[in-house]
Amino acid sequence: MNESKFEVNLEFQAVKITVHGVPDRPGIAAEIFQRLSQEEINVELVVQSPGGGAVTDISLAVIYDDFQKTKKALEVLISEIGASGISKDENVALITLAKDDLSKIPGVAARMFRCLANQNINIDLISTSLSNITCIIGREGAASARQALCDEFGALI
Repeated sequence: MNESKFEVNLEFQAVKITVHGVPDRPGIAAEIFQRLSQEEINVELVVQSPGGGAVTDISLAVIYDDFQKTKKALEVLISEIGASGISKDENVALITLAKDDLSKIPGVAARMFRCLANQNINIDLISTSLSNITCIIGREGAASARQALCDEFGALI
């Protein structure tokens, strides 16, 4: 069994941006993220959700320092790709629970989400990988979320 410890990481200075009404066709995500890459914007999190019909919504998080250039790049791009618009939420934080081989440990997501719920913290978006679970939450609850997750998982900060 892997003896590595859980880690909890918190990014207070995040902005969530959603591109609405993105045409659902091959290569569209590549176009969006290639443009952001050309502007040297590091995307912290990506979630795609069905928008209905032939369109989808793509949400992403960037650090606050990259927000203005991200917004500018996306505003130009939405007309080029035929998306319907963008929205933003500047009052968010990213909280991540990480551990090697996290995906092989049953129940971790349920424990994490219950822990946040017990702190009355709503989860806006969830993204997972083999080694972490990242949630976008409201910034006002971020510090208590970090402490609660550290207590729940015996985690390192």
